[in-house]
Amino acid sequence: MNILKIDATDDSPDIYLDAENLVFQIRGVSIPENANAFFMPIIEWLDNFGKDIDTLKCEFYFQYLSSSTHTVLFHILQKLEELYKKGKNYSILWCYEKPDEDMLKTGINFSSILDIPFEFEPRD
Repeated sequence: MNILKIDATDDSPDIYLDAENLVFQIRGVSIPENANAFFMPIIEWLDNFGKDIDTLKCEFYFQYLSSSTHTVLFHILQKLEELYKKGKNYSILWCYEKPDEDMLKTGINFSSILDIPFEFEPRD
């Protein structure tokens, strides 16, 4: 199946990945009890469909990230970077709430480490 949809809960984000319609969105609060297990379907989706998608803007919009999410998220971003380095037209859209300078800094930190285009978008 080329669609991965996981509805948000109080401690996990909304995830919508659709290879056919070129959608990659992760939004919300992320403090799952087991971040590795929660985010594993995203890694598997990238392994299964990433090589077949030529252009993809990956949207991340977090209100809060736990430290374990931060670690797994970096791994996901590295997978996206690998695909970018193989010639895919991939980019990251890092969204944050306007007053949340910490979330903006998190995105900036990721962008300074990774070799994939980042855009930053404040939202109300």
